[in-house]
Amino acid sequence: MIAAPLLVLLLATPGLPTSVPDDRRSLEELLAEYAAARDARLEALRAEVDSLLRQLELAIDAGGSSEVEDLRRKLIKLGPEVAPLLVRQLDPGANSEVEAIRRRSLEVSRVLMEVDTLSITDELIALARRGTSYGQRNALRVLARTPEPARVSPILRTLFGKENGPPRDATLAAIAAIGGPDNDAFVGESLSPKDEELARVALSALASSRSANAAPQVAHLLVEPAVATRFGDLLVAYYTACPSVVDESVCDAFMRMIVQEDFRTNPCVAYVSFLAKHHGEWSRDVKRGMETISLRPDTLGGEALIALALSGDRAAKKSLLEPYDADVDENPDHARSWAARANIQFRLENYKAATKDYTKALAAKLQSSTDRRNDWQEALARSYARMGKVKEASQWLEKSSLSADRRRELAKDPDFKEVAEHARYGKVFDVGS
Repeated sequence: MIAAPLLVLLLATPGLPTSVPDDRRSLEELLAEYAAARDARLEALRAEVDSLLRQLELAIDAGGSSEVEDLRRKLIKLGPEVAPLLVRQLDPGANSEVEAIRRRSLEVSRVLMEVDTLSITDELIALARRGTSYGQRNALRVLARTPEPARVSPILRTLFGKENGPPRDATLAAIAAIGGPDNDAFVGESLSPKDEELARVALSALASSRSANAAPQVAHLLVEPAVATRFGDLLVAYYTACPSVVDESVCDAFMRMIVQEDFRTNPCVAYVSFLAKHHGEWSRDVKRGMETISLRPDTLGGEALIALALSGDRAAKKSLLEPYDADVDENPDHARSWAARANIQFRLENYKAATKDYTKALAAKLQSSTDRRNDWQEALARSYARMGKVKEASQWLEKSSLSADRRRELAKDPDFKEVAEHARYGKVFDVGS
C-alpha cells in the first residue's frame, strides 16, 4: 500500500491520473507511472514556455509594450509550475549587454513576482549570491515577494552586509518589501544622513514597501531642516505612501523645509501640495505660513491658495475661482474657458462642479486643434470615479479616444479601482488579452 500523504500528493499533481491506483501494482511501478506523466506534462509546458519566451524577446525587440504585457499575462496564467522553467532565465549571463535578452530577463522576474515561487527559493537565493548584477537584481525582485519571509529575511540581511554581496540598493529594497518588525528596523538603521547615498536607498525602499512601522526612524531625518531638504523628494514619497503616520509634527517639519529652501518654486511646490493633502494636521504655525506664501504672485503662491481653500478657507476659494468665473462669463463658447475652470474645481475636490464644466468644455462651439479633449474626458471620468459613480466613470472612458495602453494604465490607477473591479463596468478596461 502507498502511504496516505504520498498518495494525496501524487493525486494532487496537475495533469496526472486522478483515480486511485490498483493496489496489486508495486510502489515502484506506480511511482514510475506518475513520474512519466509528470515528465510528459513538464515537457509539454516547457515547449509552451519556450515559445512564449521567444515571442517575448521578439516583442521587446520590436518595442511592442502591449504585446509584452499580453505575453507576460499568458506566462502568469500557467501558474506556479512555470517557476522551475523560468528561474534560469532571470540571469542574462554573458548576454547582459544584449538589450532584448536583458529586458526578457526583467519581464521573467515580473512573471515570477506574480506566481508562487516556493519551489525555487533555493535557486533564487543562489542567484542573489552568485549571479551577474542583472541576475542578482532580478532574483532579489522576486525574493521580495517570497512565500517564505522567515527563511529568506535573515539571509538577505546577511547578504547586505557582505562586501562582495549583491547590489545594496536592490537588497535593501527586497528586505523592506518583505517587511515585518525586524526588517523595518534593519532598513531604518540605514537612514543615517552620514551616508546620504545609503539613506536615500533606504528611504526609497521604505516608500515603495509602504513601511509605516519605520516612521520613528524616518522622523529623525525631519529634525534638522538642512538635513531634511537633502531628502525632500523621498520624504514626500514616503509620507505619501504612508499617510497614516502624518501628524502635526510632520507638517511643521515640511513648513520648516519650505523656509529652509527660501521659498524656491522647485521643490517647494511639492511640499505645499503635500501639506494641502494633510490640512487636517496643520498647526497654527503652518496655517500662518501658508497664508504668507499665498500672497506670492507666482506658482508657489497659487499652490498655497489651493491648500488654504482645501483647508476650508472660503476667502481663498473665492479668490481662486473669481478669474475663472469671469473668463467663462466673457467666453461662454470657448472650450478652454470651461476646461480651465473645471481643472481648478478638480484641484479643489469640487468634483460635481468639475464634471459640469468638463462636459461644457466638450460641448462648446469653439474648439481648438490643440484642445486636449482626451485629457478632459479622462478627468471627467476620474471626477465621477472619485464621487463613487462607477457607471458614469465607465461611460466616459468608453466615449473617450484613449489608447489601449492608457486604458491599461488606468485599470491599475487607485482612482479607478472600483470601476476596474465592477463585473459590468470594468469591461471598459478589457482591451485585449
